[in-house]
Amino acid sequence: MPISRSNKPTVLITMGDPLGIGPEVTVKALASRKISRLANYFVIGDARALHPGSGRGPIEYVDEALRLLKKGEADALVTAPVNKSSIRRAGISNFRGQTEYLAEHTGTKNYAMMFVGGRFKVTLVTRHIALKDVPSALSIDSIYKTIILTHKYLKKFFWDP
Repeated sequence: MPISRSNKPTVLITMGDPLGIGPEVTVKALASRKISRLANYFVIGDARALHPGSGRGPIEYVDEALRLLKKGEADALVTAPVNKSSIRRAGISNFRGQTEYLAEHTGTKNYAMMFVGGRFKVTLVTRHIALKDVPSALSIDSIYKTIILTHKYLKKFFWDP
């Protein structure tokens, strides 16, 4: 049962890197009536971390969100940006990004990162690599798989026949 008692979905938001733009973006988004009326939001973070900061904190927020989602206490997750180097320095040396971390911890094999802004939707074929490395990382297979996955989820979540 979701945390909320209303008919609106419950959306978890991890605050991301306490010293980055995540907290600011989260506060600005939730201050917007256009956004705030869509769902009940539950922000996962630590106000005390806004001053000293910690690379471990943002991953702990994601872990808590995963725990709540697995228990059925929320309907969706939005993650604010994190600093990958800080997370690696805090002891998670193989951290590539939140997308990969979520996929690994949910057993998801076929996944992508999509940016949504109004009618504009962009799914990335590559993630977390330098722009100069993108051409060599692209393949017909990776592009095709991303197109198929994007099509599936556009139909599921954004199609309005």
